[in-house]
Amino acid sequence: MGFIEDGSLFGYSNRGVTMSKARILAVLGVLSCLLYAQDEMLVLEAQRIRTVADEILNTLQKEPQSLSPDQRIIFAKLEPLPPEHKLDAWIYLTEKGDQALRRQDLSAMLRSGEVRRADNNKIAEHLLLIYNSRNRDFFEKPNPENLPLLAATLTIADRFDGTTDASLNYEDVGGLYTLLVEKQTPISALCYLCRDEDAWTDVRTLLTTSKLEKNLPREILNLKKQKLTDYEKLVVVTRYLGTVIEYDSEPYSTDFWQTPFETLLLGNGDCEDFALLLQSIAMHLNIQTRVVVGTIILPNGQGQVLQVGHAWVEHEGRIFDPSRRDRQRANYLANIRFDASAARFMIQGEGDTRFESQMVAGK
Repeated sequence: MGFIEDGSLFGYSNRGVTMSKARILAVLGVLSCLLYAQDEMLVLEAQRIRTVADEILNTLQKEPQSLSPDQRIIFAKLEPLPPEHKLDAWIYLTEKGDQALRRQDLSAMLRSGEVRRADNNKIAEHLLLIYNSRNRDFFEKPNPENLPLLAATLTIADRFDGTTDASLNYEDVGGLYTLLVEKQTPISALCYLCRDEDAWTDVRTLLTTSKLEKNLPREILNLKKQKLTDYEKLVVVTRYLGTVIEYDSEPYSTDFWQTPFETLLLGNGDCEDFALLLQSIAMHLNIQTRVVVGTIILPNGQGQVLQVGHAWVEHEGRIFDPSRRDRQRANYLANIRFDASAARFMIQGEGDTRFESQMVAGK
């Protein structure tokens, strides 16, 4: 990983980059941090489907040219209503059609209870109608039992272009649905371009102890039997990796997350490759650690600081950074932590900053 010019997540290079899918996923990570602070973003999004629907209606109302004639008539009737009633009235008028539109006093219908508060399923159903009407290449949905989860998938894809407006400027909504709903992969475990041959990769699957025993020296494997603390064992492994694995920075366009075996076989890798390898060795040694992806903040020698996208390993509050070769003072800011079983985003400022004094480098 390389420099992050704007401090976003999953930094890749020090060149200016466009709003690619990798950066989009980073933005999604920030949204997750700010709004939800949990792995199960999809479930939480489904729970707040009313808020999302309100956002979409507000956006559509500002773009009358994008509405059908019938929709423009409905919006005209919604105009005098309080914001908290517009969504329910929208659903009612859409379902009742001409019969409801011919009636004059929508406010009276609200007061009488004829226009009822819609539940999540009803809101999701109408969100899907909106998405379907505005997207010609809308994927064939597999008749899901859980409409809010499907609607949540679409609103997440919708956020990728920066505006929740029911326009899906995203080429593989079906693939996203498969991952998020069918496979129930938490968003914080996904990384775009982690593998060249796979557009979406669950980073947790890259953590494996496969083939480690055949490719590690006896002194590392024997740490399992030695009477050292877990911290002491991790220091030995971190410094070993710093001597046998060469750091090889990859440009943004070709960033490839290697398996631990590939890093050992090649003898080189960048920061996340080091971190995945150290994490997998720790797993083999039965030491509880987590890979962390985030930002390292370094002074540049000119009175300013550089924010660099980085990856490392944490154990009991200490940082193990086998890819670093310098002793320069730095702060570490975590954005996502994961091991083989779980992954979650972190909220900045809530105990997620570690300092150089707690860091063990590769050399």
